[in-house]
Amino acid sequence: LLALSQGRREGWDAQGILALFAVAAVATVVFIVIELRHAQPLVELRLFGSAPFVMAVAVMCLTTMAFRSTGPMFPVLMQRILGFEPIVVALTMLPSQIIYGVFVLLVGRLSDRVSPQLLVLFGLGLYVVTFVGYAEITVWTTVLTMTTFLTLRFVAEGFIVSPNNLTALRALPEHQVMMASGLIGLLR
Repeated sequence: LLALSQGRREGWDAQGILALFAVAAVATVVFIVIELRHAQPLVELRLFGSAPFVMAVAVMCLTTMAFRSTGPMFPVLMQRILGFEPIVVALTMLPSQIIYGVFVLLVGRLSDRVSPQLLVLFGLGLYVVTFVGYAEITVWTTVLTMTTFLTLRFVAEGFIVSPNNLTALRALPEHQVMMASGLIGLLR
């Protein structure tokens, strides 16, 4: 982390930065070897031998990055670029927050009856539609359009979170579920 944070300032080819990257690479290899040999590892790396778990973690990482990287930018975009007043921004974002809470609960229950993979795929498709819509935002974008895009984004996330966690954990033996749940939280 130090190399990543200081590399921009000191230069990526600076001796100190290269040394930090080398130390990080060696430490990572040592950590992996120790964890794989230990009877009770701190992080059970063998979980990554399960393809459904790996796919669910990959989906979670990508959607979390997309979700969290766009989230803080919308209030800035709406106020600075689109010229919305702060109260309008808050009212524009409110419906999506409420709908997210509802959809996480509904889809969580639905994932017991419908294939979780289908729900995740639907959510990912809705993400694509939403992000294509984001690309069309201009200074003439209306409050209704912004509310719609934000709501679609949160509905998509609602279709992904619970079924994706279920897919990740369902693929594992019972004794690994607790470690996998903690690892998912750490990766998120």
